[in-house]
Amino acid sequence: MAHRFRGKIVVVTGASSGIGRAAAHEFARQGATLVLAARGRQSLEDAAQECRDLGAEAVAIPTDVAEEHQVADLVATTTARYGRIDVFVGNAALFVYGLFEQTPTEAFKRVVDTNLHGHVHAVKALLPHWQQRGEGTYVLVGSIQSLLSAPYQSAYVTSKHAALGLMDVLADEHQGTRIRFGAVLPSTIDTPIYQNGANYTGKASHPLPPTVSVQRAAKAVVAQALPSSSCRACSTASPGPQSRSSPSAAARTPPTATSTPRRTTRTPPTAGGSRSAAGSRARCSG
Repeated sequence: MAHRFRGKIVVVTGASSGIGRAAAHEFARQGATLVLAARGRQSLEDAAQECRDLGAEAVAIPTDVAEEHQVADLVATTTARYGRIDVFVGNAALFVYGLFEQTPTEAFKRVVDTNLHGHVHAVKALLPHWQQRGEGTYVLVGSIQSLLSAPYQSAYVTSKHAALGLMDVLADEHQGTRIRFGAVLPSTIDTPIYQNGANYTGKASHPLPPTVSVQRAAKAVVAQALPSSSCRACSTASPGPQSRSSPSAAARTPPTATSTPRRTTRTPPTAGGSRSAAGSRARCSG
């Protein structure tokens, strides 16, 4: 197997489960040195050990990306230990189900703080370092919902649209440099985000088919982190049958690859992962 990231320092947020954990495994197989970040300490350490078992050096740094000082500490600790950050994968995300009027303002803000401001905090901390080095790669793990709409997901859709817009702006501002901003926009993937998401509908939720494997999304993340010959600083990869490579095309695509509450099983409202970190039961496959 080609070790395309041998000697590279890669940070992955949201690395304790889902796409982040699978991407960490893929980077480990490719020879990267990994710094894994997430809120759940035990599940994060489990993910780091899995990467070590694959032959990579990996450390776990518990981090809530919604807290700017924690993200700054993550970047500072990594650069102090390894001297640099080559690739930063912004993957941490929260999910909340509910009609807009059902969703508490606190829960809405928490999703935006993680899914949007988490990237703002990371790039703010990274740019001085990358500008000094003259290079660096940021990979946003977005969603097909970065381009489309879906009922019951106002906070998630709002945050994902905004984060992709931020990447576009940053790409424009760094055109012609070796500081790159890319995005991966998977369609539906059955990961713990659905089970751990806050739910104010009173109904059980589930991802709608067709689903994309978490491993396929992880490979797209790793591919997006590779140096690109494109003249544009930002490019977008969209694994999955419902995804499109350009906003204009995707905006016209019916939002079939989404997640909606089931209409049969009644469940009490829950704050889900919007308040607490996922436990160690959260694995890559969801």
